[in-house]
Amino acid sequence: MALFLDTRGRTTAGIGICARCSRKFPLEDLMADGNSPGLRVCFEDRDPIDPWRLSPRPPDRITLEYPRPDTPLGFFEDEFTTISVITEAFVPARLIKDSSGRWIVDAQRNAIIASPAGPGSYIVEQMRDLLVTGNNEQLMLTPPNWGTLIGPDGTRQVLRITAPGTGLLWINPTGGIAAPGFPLCEFIAPGTTREALGQACQPTVTYWCDTAGLFVVVRTQ
Repeated sequence: MALFLDTRGRTTAGIGICARCSRKFPLEDLMADGNSPGLRVCFEDRDPIDPWRLSPRPPDRITLEYPRPDTPLGFFEDEFTTISVITEAFVPARLIKDSSGRWIVDAQRNAIIASPAGPGSYIVEQMRDLLVTGNNEQLMLTPPNWGTLIGPDGTRQVLRITAPGTGLLWINPTGGIAAPGFPLCEFIAPGTTREALGQACQPTVTYWCDTAGLFVVVRTQ
């Protein structure tokens, strides 16, 4: 029996046949099948899209955002550079102070090291081009009496200094005058190790020792 389809008021008067049930429908009632888009089917016979036909999901983002480069949390012993420094014996110097106990310095803010020209103790009253003592005797300057343990290195991250088992070892980690009791100088007990990290270990390190021929072990990384 023929079926009359009223297509009045529709955008097209065409009539189509469902590719699955073979029934007649107004053409605008037919739609593409979900799994086979080339088939025009009615709403009842339309298959939803099979999720297995979809493209695979992108992998999950399991990496951290804004990661920093991996750096070791510690220092590996096999990555240290070892230097053995043979000490020199330095004569104890006298750091001159004024009558108020302040260090006498030159124009570059370096402390003046001197020894008396004659017997007796001296108190420096003034310093220009000539050092004048309380008894008006000129002091005789001593030559520099400290040595360099290790030079500067802007990339150094760790510095370990091991003192010899005997003798007195004083260091200046800022690279200035090294002398017993001088400001910024540190005493390293015999057989012990001093460690510095980061920027604190990058300047020149000077030393003062009272015994020659000793070995100071310096390890850097």
